[in-house]
Amino acid sequence: MKYKEDWETAKGRWTKWWKGRGSEGMIFQVYAPRKEPMPKITIPAVKSLEEKWTNIDYRIAQGINYLNSCKFLQDAFPGIDTHLGPGSFATHIGCEPVFAEDTVWYSSCIKDWKDLARIKLDQNNKWWKFALDIARKATEASKGEFMVSLPDFIENLDTIASLRGSEQLLLDLKDLPKQVLQCQKKILDLWFKSYDGLYKAVDGKNRGSCSVFFQTWAPGKMCKLQCDMSAMISRDMFDEFALPYFIKQCEWLDHSFYHLDGEEAIQHLDSLLAIDRLDGIQWTPGAGHPGLESEKWFPLYHKIQSAGKKLWLLGFPGSHIKDILKELSSDGLFISTNCPSEEEGLEILKLIR
Repeated sequence: MKYKEDWETAKGRWTKWWKGRGSEGMIFQVYAPRKEPMPKITIPAVKSLEEKWTNIDYRIAQGINYLNSCKFLQDAFPGIDTHLGPGSFATHIGCEPVFAEDTVWYSSCIKDWKDLARIKLDQNNKWWKFALDIARKATEASKGEFMVSLPDFIENLDTIASLRGSEQLLLDLKDLPKQVLQCQKKILDLWFKSYDGLYKAVDGKNRGSCSVFFQTWAPGKMCKLQCDMSAMISRDMFDEFALPYFIKQCEWLDHSFYHLDGEEAIQHLDSLLAIDRLDGIQWTPGAGHPGLESEKWFPLYHKIQSAGKKLWLLGFPGSHIKDILKELSSDGLFISTNCPSEEEGLEILKLIR
């Protein structure tokens, strides 16, 4: 692989890591600027915010220029993203995207539950066609030199929040629970179809699947799961309206991990750890809270590891890596860090080894 000469070795570590625990039980990534960047390629001009998100040639060229400037050390891998915002699955089944400079929002499209029949994976849907198109063209452009990420699908209650609006969904959970459950069953089936279509588009059978945003690669079908709505509902409500559908996803996927975001979501950890087929937990403290390196989160980390689950720590500060390795078991541990230079990245690798 052009941007990762030792990819086959790293791929082997990833494969063993997913299978279980052992002598190579830790995934460790270092991303750093290349000491000698590769030449940049020309990026096509775009004239609008929407075009910045939807011009496929622009998106691919922008991604390649990032790869040309970055060094991927140890288990880090080169990949470019194809997402249309966090939760683009909602656009595959009816929502319209609302473009911002750094993210994409989605306009609600179910004003009345009678409209649920309109929610489907329409092959003529503009945004579904875009998702397939960018995945296929990026995979073709890669020529085996880099990975192509699956989009940040998002599912479950978070997708219904996009379809219905977050505030309205909270009211629905109390007043119209049968309609919410009916919607959950429908979008779960559509999510499987959406994933399958895009997995084929990125040649997942031969290349595996990856998430660039969550810096994770796996052989077979892998996905990050999440429910930001969980911060606003009780554990009983989560167990009724969300948990059964996460279990079905985990059983369908080859590998999965859960994006636990914010202290308010910790109340659901026991329910998540009880999912047999869920591989692990990725923890994000959230704005206004101490960072990943804080001792405040050590009991959380120990609980996840004691349950036999893998632990993702994305963007962990390099200055605290020695301390966290003394605190935690390396088995099933995932640490990703960014360094200001390639030389500093290599020094951290010496420490790890």
